[in-house]
Parts: sequence; structure tokens; C-alpha cells
Amino acid sequence: MNIDVFHEKRSPDWSELAALMAMSKGKLNKLDPISIVRFANLYRSVCADLAFARREYAGDSVHYNLESMVTKCSSMMYEHRSVDKNKIIYFLTTGAWASIAQRPKLLLASFLLLMVPWIAASIYANVDPANAIGIAPAGVENVVERPSADFELSPGEKALASASILTNNIQISFFAFIGGITAGVLTVVVLIYNGVTLGSTFGLTIEAGNGDVLWGFVFPHGFLEISCIIVAGAAGLRIAWAIINPGFKTRARSLRDEGRQALASALVVAVTLFFCGIVEGMVSTSGVSTPAGLAIGISLFVFFWGLVIQGGIREARIKSQEQELINNILI
Repeated sequence: MNIDVFHEKRSPDWSELAALMAMSKGKLNKLDPISIVRFANLYRSVCADLAFARREYAGDSVHYNLESMVTKCSSMMYEHRSVDKNKIIYFLTTGAWASIAQRPKLLLASFLLLMVPWIAASIYANVDPANAIGIAPAGVENVVERPSADFELSPGEKALASASILTNNIQISFFAFIGGITAGVLTVVVLIYNGVTLGSTFGLTIEAGNGDVLWGFVFPHGFLEISCIIVAGAAGLRIAWAIINPGFKTRARSLRDEGRQALASALVVAVTLFFCGIVEGMVSTSGVSTPAGLAIGISLFVFFWGLVIQGGIREARIKSQEQELINNILI
């Protein structure tokens, strides 16, 4: 192809790309979404032109001009940013919470693996308390026979209790999450085991006629704490499913993609358990009335799952807009 013909045929795209570069002032995020997609398409096209010019017109001004343009575009597209505030804000307000809402079936599976054994153990403890003590955790008598939910702890003792409770909750959630790498076997065991131990404790306490004390202690933090265990279990099952059924992806790619989202869910759990430990150590052990404890617990529960739902809705809306944009470009 004659160089003049090449220049005449391709120069409109070069001019358009140069105009977009000028509009962006070196920052792609200053362009609107349609312009960014157009920029990427033109960049790929100019890269192909550069490869052709290097072969056919090496040393000509067209070759050097294209090389300069591609270099500048490349630095814009692959510019490294140590901190992207927009991405951090998106992750904290939407992305992390949306990661929980992405797999509702796994959330349901985690819920059932915890709650079915819980209910079964509770019923068994009511029917046969003598034998049910065998499946309850050590020291369950201190819970069953406690006369009040007020542990009469000093502020320092409450802080220590919060730290101890937080450590225990994180251990349970960690094993439920990391158990996914065993193809979900450890995750399932952790959920069922905790369902049985918690259920038997509840059943024995209620059977002993100490239900009011139990509710006064559990209500302030219980709904949020159980939610965290369920989410951690779902994150573990997500990793397991990536191993068992990667779909059309390679197993490594599936594990990487699902693992990234599962880790986001686990981070939400870790942060939430921090506040949950504070509530349990400071409020639940203070002997608040059952209605007050219930109000606190439901408020925290609604706040947590409200963030999950809004995160899922916002992410779905963003993906829908991106798909619509792509469809409009293709049309």
C-alpha cells in the first residue's frame, strides 16, 4: 500500500484518537464511558497501524508519529495508581457487600447446614436432656444454670471478654471460610458442629426454665453473630464450588475469580465480628432487658443485611448499565 494512501485511509482514526487524548488530559477517568470504550478500540487499531508502518515504512515520519501516539496511549491505559479512592469507596460501600449477595443459593445452603442441626439438637435437648449433655460443649452447666444475663463484670473485664469472644468468633468463621479449600468438607463440618453445640446449649437452657436469661444474653449480638457465621460458611462453599464445578473456566481461573469475591465476604465478616464482639462483651453481659436486647439485635441485623441487599442491587444496576453500553456500541 502506498504511504499516501495509507495515511489518507487511516488518518481519521489517528485524529480522533488524538482528540480524545487531548480531552482526557492524560487521565482516562476524565472521559465518559462511551469515549473510554472508543479510546480503547482506537488504541488497538493504531497499534495495528504501527506494526504495519514498522514493516512497510520504517524510518518514515508516519512510523515515528504512530510510535509516539501508541506510547502515550499505552501510558494512559496502563498507568499505575498506588491508591484509587473511587475503587476503595466502591469496595467499601458496594463491592464487599455485593460479594455476599452474589451467591444466594450458597447462603441458603450455609444457613441450612447451621440451622437444621441447631433446631434438631435443641429439640433433642428438650426431649432427652440427660443424654443431650453429651453433645453440648464443655461447661454448658454454667450457661444453663446462670441466674442472670448480668455477668457483673468491671469495664476492664468486659474489654477482656470482648477480646476473648472476638477471637473465638473469628476462629469459627475462619475455619468455615478456609475450609472451602478442602472442597467444602471442613466448611460443612464446622457449620454442622456449631449448629449442634449451639442448639444443644439452647435446648438445655430452655428445658431448665432459664430461657429468659438466655434471650437477654443472646438477643443483642446473636442475630449479627449468626449472620457472620452463615456468610463465612457461604464464602467457604463458594471456594469449594469453584474447585468442584469450575464451569467453562479452568479450575485455577475459577478459583481465582471466586476466591477474590469470597475473600471480600470474609473481610466483611471479620470487620463485623469486631463490632459484634464489642456488643457481646459490653452489652450482652450487662443484663439488658429482653425487649431492649431484641431491639438492639434486630437493628444490627437489619443494618447488616440492608447493606448486603443494597450492595447487590447497586452492583446489578451497574452491570446492567455496562451491558447496555456494550450492546449500544456493538449495534
